[in-house]
Amino acid sequence: MGGTTALGRAGAPRIEAVATAAFGSVLGTLLGPGPGVALQHGLRAEGLITPGIAWTLVLVMLGASLVVGVVAAVAPALRAARLDILRPIASD
Repeated sequence: MGGTTALGRAGAPRIEAVATAAFGSVLGTLLGPGPGVALQHGLRAEGLITPGIAWTLVLVMLGASLVVGVVAAVAPALRAARLDILRPIASD
């Protein structure tokens, strides 16, 4: 008998969560520094002398967002693993 196992049903939400977290993290990492640097340049008149980006912090946050994505997927993955996927289409 073929089909999806409980382990397979539990893994799919995790993979989707990691993909979504990765996409959002990378997009934020690419788009975030531009407005940040622009704001820093705007604050030069207020005494900010050396604008810069804390790349170490950016990479730590990138990794942390991936971890949060995996942790957020645990409950849906467990719920999916418990589902009887044939029940809705079974005939009496």
